[in-house]
Amino acid sequence: MHIGEHFAVSWKTLRKLEVEDWVRGFVPVDSPWDRLFELSFTPTYREILVEFLSSFEFHPRRPNEVVDPAQPPPPPEVSFRMAGQAREMSLAQFAVHSGLYTEAEIATDLYTKGLVMIDKPTLLGFWDLIADIRHWDHHQSKGRSTLIEDPLFRYLHKMISTSITARNKSREWCTSGDLFFLYCLLYKRPCALAYGFGSVFRLRASSTGARNAIRRRLRDQNSPFVGLSSGERPRPCRPGGTAKADGDEHNKRDAYYQRLSMREAVKESGRHAKPA
Repeated sequence: MHIGEHFAVSWKTLRKLEVEDWVRGFVPVDSPWDRLFELSFTPTYREILVEFLSSFEFHPRRPNEVVDPAQPPPPPEVSFRMAGQAREMSLAQFAVHSGLYTEAEIATDLYTKGLVMIDKPTLLGFWDLIADIRHWDHHQSKGRSTLIEDPLFRYLHKMISTSITARNKSREWCTSGDLFFLYCLLYKRPCALAYGFGSVFRLRASSTGARNAIRRRLRDQNSPFVGLSSGERPRPCRPGGTAKADGDEHNKRDAYYQRLSMREAVKESGRHAKPA
């Protein structure tokens, strides 16, 4: 299962180019957009990430939807497995746990009035402003990102296409989803970032290969996550490090992470090795 890269905003580079203040006008400090882009600096654990993506279920509800008590209860808005534990929560709780919004922001228009979509004529008009409508593929609803005239708009598109609309390939294209979030970012319109996260995770979870990966993992009784309590956090070892933990299960997990880290280090050294 391929895991893509989440690109980070280089504020140092933007500062050297003397455009940091201009970009900060669209991405204020400690805003949902800023937190989204800062997620690229958080540590990730491949096994936990694969388990999460492979089991993710998303069933969003309308804001004013009333649940009929006479009917079977609807499925939770967000559910997944993480570290061997099944979890479920509302979209608002997911928005807070993912780090995009704070508890206080959930009750404000920033979250409650976030846009999920806008009409197609508005999107196409926006594309015509930043690029050229003649180069928009109406059949596939996308255009080449290299045709976006402003280099900073292209830079922000790169951040969007590797985060809230992340995909493995075709990042050189600006899709209608990319265009929607870029429109909200540049026009400072509140958008449902948590809903976007849930949608992209659901697409990744729909992969047959991803589903098979988690089934294999759950069948493996030697999984490093067997017996991991919901409050525990796995601790990876550095390549060549020594696993330090109390108990056999901890030693299994740390030894597993040590082997995983060493494999990744070997791959990385081979990737950058000069040809003979």
